Amino acid sequence: MHSLAFSEGKKEVCYKLLEYLPASIPISQGNISKEYLSAGSPESSINILKIKIKDYEKQLEKNNLASEQREALEVKCSNSRYTIKQLEQYIEFFSKTLKDMAEFEHSQFFNLFKIYASNDVRNAYVSLNVAISNDYHSCINVPSRELCILLDQLLFAIKADLNK
Repeated sequence: MHSLAFSEGKKEVCYKLLEYLPASIPISQGNISKEYLSAGSPESSINILKIKIKDYEKQLEKNNLASEQREALEVKCSNSRYTIKQLEQYIEFFSKTLKDMAEFEHSQFFNLFKIYASNDVRNAYVSLNVAISNDYHSCINVPSRELCILLDQLLFAIKADLNK
């Protein structure tokens, strides 16, 4: 009887954790050209890029630019705008992901998670959480491919846990 209750508790906690995890990780700072990122937060990178775009546009207003210079400035403007769109998508995705993970950690299920989940699941969860936090808060650029691998490792650990 006791093992059945433990098994049901493990299942409930694992299913609850799955509700808080992203289905995939489509973008990270590691996938954005470092040429267009500042050393600070993604938000500060956006602000700096907006300033650069204004500067490029002012330079484009000059009539004495050679066609190569004009073209180079237009490319810089275009690339900067594209990077801003990528960063906005990144901020939206990671803000939600970090919020969801923090919500899980502050829910009643987190203590149950620590009790019922195997060491493999807990370690995989911590590895994913640290990598996501490093990418977002510490600007340690982790490619989304690596984040996806960590997410898959967590999912496989959960699957193995549920099959025990």
